Amino acid sequence: SELLRIMAWIIPLTAGSEVLRAWLNARHLFVVPAAMTVVLNAVAAGIIAGIGGEISILPVAYLVGSAVQFGCMLLFAALRGLRLATPTTSDEESRRLARLTVRPSVSASLNPVTRAVETAVASFLPPGSATVLHYAHRLVHAIGGTVLFRSVMVALLPRMTRAYVNQDHEAVGRLSQLGARLMVGVSLPVTAFGLALGVPAADAVFGVGRFSAENARLLGVVI
Repeated sequence: SELLRIMAWIIPLTAGSEVLRAWLNARHLFVVPAAMTVVLNAVAAGIIAGIGGEISILPVAYLVGSAVQFGCMLLFAALRGLRLATPTTSDEESRRLARLTVRPSVSASLNPVTRAVETAVASFLPPGSATVLHYAHRLVHAIGGTVLFRSVMVALLPRMTRAYVNQDHEAVGRLSQLGARLMVGVSLPVTAFGLALGVPAADAVFGVGRFSAENARLLGVVI
């Protein structure tokens, strides 16, 4: 709980980075926004490896990494024409945008609510269970969500938006079906690899130090 007080500051930095990432993706700028997650982790890992010490360095390292990610993305967006301004809430487009964000926000909130429930349940399990759950979520999200599924969405959403604005409903339907087929097509081999390699891969990568071989195998099963 003490570490979370520091980690909480990562939330606004991450939210700002995601807004900038969406703005850049809408202009078909994909490589730099995608690489910013690597920058975040590289900075955090560098601080952890360079300073080491107590576990209290972990949230500080990720906070610095998040700040560097946000700063780099803001600079890149500014070089690509982004100009910040005070929002005008009386504008009809702003009100329409606020209405459009309701359902996506409710949908996105399901993930943290589920994580909170899982963590609460894990608190009644043997020590280390919450850590194993967290590792599994991070790995699945990083490989499946960020690398694979986000790539599909980033490629499709700008095209779907243009088709919708042009009232080309046939193209919107076609792109939606293409996206669904790509998601399913990717998820099947990923699931197969997870079943076949989850346990040995987790054991090989994480079965060192205080993360015991038993915990590594448990992580592979959860994955």
